[in-house]
Amino acid sequence: MELICTLYRIPASTSRLITVKLENIDVALRQDSFGFRLTETFEHRKLTVKSVSAALGLSRTAVHKWTKGGEISYENLRSLAKLLDVNWIWLRYGDEALSSAQAAEPIDHPVTNLRRSYIAEIMRSEELMRSALEATGIVAWEWNLVADDLIFSSSTTMIFGRELSSMADFRQSIPEADLATIECMYATGIDSNSVFEYAHPVRQPDKSVRWVKSSSKIVRDASRRPVKIIGVSRRGEVAG
Repeated sequence: MELICTLYRIPASTSRLITVKLENIDVALRQDSFGFRLTETFEHRKLTVKSVSAALGLSRTAVHKWTKGGEISYENLRSLAKLLDVNWIWLRYGDEALSSAQAAEPIDHPVTNLRRSYIAEIMRSEELMRSALEATGIVAWEWNLVADDLIFSSSTTMIFGRELSSMADFRQSIPEADLATIECMYATGIDSNSVFEYAHPVRQPDKSVRWVKSSSKIVRDASRRPVKIIGVSRRGEVAG
């Protein structure tokens, strides 16, 4: 049986809008991220997900999600930073945030209202972005084509109906024929700059099926080689 896959084209104006949104998400999911810093610190300290989860009294799944850029509460962030002996602002938000916070702090006062306000603003902005995605029923994701790794901006349960933490989880949740169509679509359009629009079923733990709609775009390196695919997904209607 011949496999036929279709690229769904959308109006140019809509395509440009989605492209801008996807590029903004790509910035948020770039390598200089919480997950990247955490993984590098684990390697430097010769720690593992197992040892850290045991030290913090948390599940391995929770710690593994952090290494993929998953959400972390303030309390767990402070405990994690203390265990790793690193600055919690640097761990969560990076060098620029830490430098700015330190620059805003008078030398004689370790904690000031200005610094508190700055940190609060960072956390508030991040929370607003996450809340905006959740409020509109959207989850952002990045598929690293080199490592064949998939990360999400927040919990996938709301959209996909089940928790997904890796590319293996995603592939197992999609019926084989539908997964082949998705991979064929990307393979066919690998040389284009199109925004891909598609819908696919997701197997649920209770054996039912939920439909999900996604918009995505291929991202290339300086040599124009495809290195990752970034996208957003939302609940879809049942296919008729």
